[in-house]
Amino acid sequence: MPELPEDKTLLASTLLQLSCFDSAYAAAGEGASRQMYASEKERGQLRRIVSSTEDWLLSLETEVAVEELNDVNRARTLQLLNKTNQMNLSTRRLTDQELQVWQQQNCRKLWAIRIKDRFGDSGVTGILSLEIESDFARIVDFVLSCRVIGRNVEQAMVAFAAQYCSGLGLREVRADYLLTAKNNPCFKFWMSSGFSYDEKKNRFTWLLSQIYGFPRGIKIHLSRSADGST
Repeated sequence: MPELPEDKTLLASTLLQLSCFDSAYAAAGEGASRQMYASEKERGQLRRIVSSTEDWLLSLETEVAVEELNDVNRARTLQLLNKTNQMNLSTRRLTDQELQVWQQQNCRKLWAIRIKDRFGDSGVTGILSLEIESDFARIVDFVLSCRVIGRNVEQAMVAFAAQYCSGLGLREVRADYLLTAKNNPCFKFWMSSGFSYDEKKNRFTWLLSQIYGFPRGIKIHLSRSADGST
């Protein structure tokens, strides 16, 4: 049993430093890790027997749950933020305290993204955060674990961001891509996202006068705080 700090505000950052968080499902033990690989095998088997990628994606029955950052998902969110490289828009790294400070401004929002499908629950595998500036919003964090890349979760996250910003009456959504040695998969996704791309600024933009549709076959579940209700 690891020694935990008396100060509860340090709990998440302490958990994040434990080596048991280095594997995908280590927090739940080796049994969960075996289940993860078994589920992935079943997805692969299904992919080989369906007629198209679209049919495969539809048959997965993927569900995306969007929830506010809280004490339950905080440690995992920090782990994703600080260790995910490939599908990571800005690759910024923050401590728990730095994240708390960043969130204190009302113009900033951050959500943890939970994914599950007919074969299993992947848990918190994504992060989406926004910073609202006058009549537009900037996507600050767009992070997704490599375990779920390519299942249209990326598009669902962008669609949620566009829908949320449209509900606020904003004019556009921006995503500034910061190139690193490992996040080219993120760039490739954004190039295919439908957003317009400004090469000089490395910026992707979507005008909210247009509807950004959710991908077919994916159900979106919002926490009460995520959809703005009380």
